[in-house]
Amino acid sequence: MSDRDQFNVRIDESVAKRFRSFVQDHRGDRRGALGKETENALREYMDNDQAARIEANLDILLDEIQEVKALLDQESSVHTQTSPASDRPPETIQKLEEIFSRIQDQATNGESVKEEHVERAIKHVAGANPQTLRRYKSELKAEGHAFEDPGEPPLWYLKEEILFNRLVRTRNTDEVLSQYPNEVKKSFDDWLESNQEIWAGDNE
Repeated sequence: MSDRDQFNVRIDESVAKRFRSFVQDHRGDRRGALGKETENALREYMDNDQAARIEANLDILLDEIQEVKALLDQESSVHTQTSPASDRPPETIQKLEEIFSRIQDQATNGESVKEEHVERAIKHVAGANPQTLRRYKSELKAEGHAFEDPGEPPLWYLKEEILFNRLVRTRNTDEVLSQYPNEVKKSFDDWLESNQEIWAGDNE
């Protein structure tokens, strides 16, 4: 027989009455029934609490795995052109669409938006963790939803033509474009060809 410990506590009188009535209904007048049911109730409470904490930790771990994966994808995108919606889970795509919708609401003339508004939209939809912010900024670019100014990071654009105008003034064109879908790179090449005379004149 296991050791038993005297466990005296004071609880609300109405709770005590209900518990005694519960034990009486389920175990009758068996000796030690009240103590046994108290022990069972404590075990169940602690087991449920532990399960809840395990589930919460698991959610955090899964979020961190997704964030690490996104960072690795971002690193590899420097050498491999990004494709839109390649292997993103539906939940991520849905969050991106909601974030983009909120960014559109804050855009000046539907064209540009400050980075603080981009971050505010991400925080509202996906959370304020720094890794989450970096992840969804990268995802916004990878999907071609929004374009970060290559010279002034605090400013974002919703039209690729504005990015192109800024981009021709920098020397890291390939590095910047590697963060966006292949279609953006093709659009830039077409745009550059159609505006070649203008930029040639500016460089003379």
